[in-house]
Amino acid sequence: MQLLQRYDTRISNDGIRIAPRMVRAWIETVGSESSSATLMARVQPNQSIGGLALTANGESLLFSVVETISSEDGDEKKQGKQNAEAKRRAEELAKQGGVTLGLADDGRKVQANIRMMKAVQGGGVTTITNGSWSDVQPAVGPGGTVTFAANRMRPKGVDLFRISSDRPGGVSVVRQGSEGLSSNPSLARDGTMAYEFRPIYPGMVGESTPQIWLQGGSAAYPTQLREGSEPSISPDGAEITYIGTDGQLWTMPVSGQNPVQLTTSKNPSNPAAPGQVMTKHSPVWTPDGGSIVFVAADGKDEQGLPNYDIWLIPKSGGIPKQLTSNGSEERNPALDPEQEWVYFVSDRGFREGIWRIPFPTGQ
Repeated sequence: MQLLQRYDTRISNDGIRIAPRMVRAWIETVGSESSSATLMARVQPNQSIGGLALTANGESLLFSVVETISSEDGDEKKQGKQNAEAKRRAEELAKQGGVTLGLADDGRKVQANIRMMKAVQGGGVTTITNGSWSDVQPAVGPGGTVTFAANRMRPKGVDLFRISSDRPGGVSVVRQGSEGLSSNPSLARDGTMAYEFRPIYPGMVGESTPQIWLQGGSAAYPTQLREGSEPSISPDGAEITYIGTDGQLWTMPVSGQNPVQLTTSKNPSNPAAPGQVMTKHSPVWTPDGGSIVFVAADGKDEQGLPNYDIWLIPKSGGIPKQLTSNGSEERNPALDPEQEWVYFVSDRGFREGIWRIPFPTGQ
């Protein structure tokens, strides 16, 4: 086992936060599913992955690469001073109404852009977006479109944008507003979109509670459904699964009425970050709409500590099935349209990468 520093992407009232965090990583051969796990691609040591999705035909993977940029000068002390000065200038610019892009919590310069590569054999990486901002959380929509969250337009802001994966170029605005932050888009086959919205009120102190919103389909205008985060809309656009304010997995119809709680297991404390609770996260529907794949720390690693793994549960509830058990931290599951493979992000092998395992037969 090794400890690795990874830059996590999260949405807070301050916008897109790129925060360094220590995670545990194991060699690839640890765990009962290791023989069936295949490495598709690895990012560089100064890079992390800020979201993962598959194109509608299942031929390509879309992912956001979060990259920290160091000074050409190798002097760490000098680099630290430069980081601190960059952070101070960015904060001053924000006070003046300027756009602050590409700074991590520790002051390092970062940028995040969306890439695409072949899903079956890996390789063939192409650029979808490119710039000094942070483009994260890609989601696939009809006609080869990619919707993503980014801080392109306003200080500490997060809005939703859209670009074509077939003909990258012009970027259109999908959802933008100074009253809050929009993130975590998810699209049904007909283009109906569920997304997370974090309201920002004048004089607000502390973090606001995220909400689930719907746009399109039965919602002629953007419609608030209820509080929660990380929504995933079913392929037919009829249901939404999400993480409730209790950190558990829930489902509801797109009307927002009569939500159903799917998981009840206790959310454990994170052994790597005392005081932090390891809630469920990253739910995604199977293409047939019958089950939900998600991330939970309900299992334990080789040291008997809670660990984030990939799980599967029927949409009607029941006993969740654990799909990975390597001991490294897994996240961001995505499924191909034929429901043959589960792709996910993991730091197994001591460097972050994209892996896949066969979808369990008979599920």
